[in-house]
Amino acid sequence: MRDIVITFIAILCLSLCTTVTLSADDKAPLEYAVKAAFLYNFTKFVEWPEDTLKNQDSLEICIFGSNPFENNLESTICGKTAHGKQIKIIYTSKISEILSSQILFINSESKKLTEEVLSAVDDLPILTVSDHSKFASNGGMIGFYIENKRVRFEINRQAARDAGLSFSSRLLKIARLVQEKG
Repeated sequence: MRDIVITFIAILCLSLCTTVTLSADDKAPLEYAVKAAFLYNFTKFVEWPEDTLKNQDSLEICIFGSNPFENNLESTICGKTAHGKQIKIIYTSKISEILSSQILFINSESKKLTEEVLSAVDDLPILTVSDHSKFASNGGMIGFYIENKRVRFEINRQAARDAGLSFSSRLLKIARLVQEKG
């Protein structure tokens, strides 16, 4: 329980205190360092169906498309575990390689493939995350956005429920909730 409280405080601090105030050239590395921290913390506040992780050696975070995180994701996650599993990072541009992951980050540069990717993982217990606009309202589960120079996120609970995932109430309290279109 203590670990959950500490993690929640970390998420809250990131969401409230992280301000992107660097020059335009330095903005992306800070922005993606914050997003990497969020991706790690999502592992603590999302529940997968019981049998999803049961036979897995690791909890996989898949980055689809080019890697916008540089080394921020590796440094954030190195040696960390979630749900009793070592966290593993996979990078791919092939849809066939995303199906074993538990978290899928779709790079905003891959926006044209988003509908195809979401269709491929439809109803699978894979948390879908992206930073392209309206991702969550268009069927993704968590969408990052920038507001007042801070990284924020919105959640589509229905998309998550359809895949058998649920969010901690603590995570929902700091997110903007959206309704899926259609």
